[in-house]
Amino acid sequence: MRRYLLLLLITFLFAVGLLSCAEGGFGDDDYISLTVELTLLGSVRGPAGEPPPSEVERRREWHRNETDRLMAEYGISEAEYLEFATELHEEIGRYTDVLDEIAAELERRNEDIIDDEAPEYVKPPPGSFG
Repeated sequence: MRRYLLLLLITFLFAVGLLSCAEGGFGDDDYISLTVELTLLGSVRGPAGEPPPSEVERRREWHRNETDRLMAEYGISEAEYLEFATELHEEIGRYTDVLDEIAAELERRNEDIIDDEAPEYVKPPPGSFG
């Protein structure tokens, strides 16, 4: 169920337009990494590891600045990112593989944070199946 929700979230992000396309050096792996970073922006699992400001205007500005920073870090503009996403949709097999990788990375990061936050008495003992 979580996997389908993650895929729905990623599809929503495509539709909202947070994504863009690439030139020469930007490939599927870069797209996966950048999409995950954009998805987790403002969460403890995100690239900055901190929440955005609580005021609406400051939060909007913070989010724009963080998005611009990530785009610059990956060397791509939002328009190029969107173009890459559009081209990716045209290749169903490749698109499915990329979405699977994005979902797996989001799930991995989610499990990492849950494991880090769980108190010792809740964590199963090493080697157990529970």
